[in-house]
Amino acid sequence: MSSIDVESGVAVAEIGDPVVTACAVCPHPAGSHDVIARRFCTATQAGAFTRGCVCSGGPEKATAAMRVRK
Repeated sequence: MSSIDVESGVAVAEIGDPVVTACAVCPHPAGSHDVIARRFCTATQAGAFTRGCVCSGGPEKATAAMRVRK
């Protein structure tokens, strides 16, 4: 079962126990975001932008397709 918190835009996936909170913008867990990644993903969602990922941590590594072009 999954749901989206409309207020924060955070997707919550219930996989047994515990509840895993995923970022609504990038493939990383919301809890793994540093200050820059959290701000970037929040701005990406607020502006309805389609852009890559700047997260430095998390279980999944960013691929070339996910990176922001300079």
